[in-house]
Amino acid sequence: MDVKFSGLVRSTSWASVKMSLLTDLCLKEDQIDGYRKVYDTLLSLPVIDSDTVLYIRIGRIDPDDEHIIRVFGKDGSMNEYTGDETNWSLAFMAWEEWLGMTISEETLREFQAEEIIARSLYEMTYYGFTQREIELVARYMLGKVDEEEALFKDKVTA
Repeated sequence: MDVKFSGLVRSTSWASVKMSLLTDLCLKEDQIDGYRKVYDTLLSLPVIDSDTVLYIRIGRIDPDDEHIIRVFGKDGSMNEYTGDETNWSLAFMAWEEWLGMTISEETLREFQAEEIIARSLYEMTYYGFTQREIELVARYMLGKVDEEEALFKDKVTA
């Protein structure tokens, strides 16, 4: 049975997600407010179905690095150079689409629900704590807004 991210969010308490943010991600109490606001926002957003499957994996980017935990998506597209399925960053994906993602069976076996949500919240907010902030960073990276607009993102109305 497919488990959607929206179902996981709706079936898990904020208290358990907060504990995971504090213990699994080693955040401090004064860093939690933004995550709480995003969590609350997710509870009120519509769900947009997505073909992307959410994965959380423990691994290494470089053999000499420490183990890291990566959050990424797969949608069946293949890398033309390696022939492997492409791993996509989800940082710029609309939150409504996050809610519509299926969570991989491996992820569900390896991580508790609250840790999946905590690690997803961390990935979702890597570039900002609102979708508007994240959109401005993406537009800046694509050269569609200048640095001043991106730095003063709360004042931009475009």
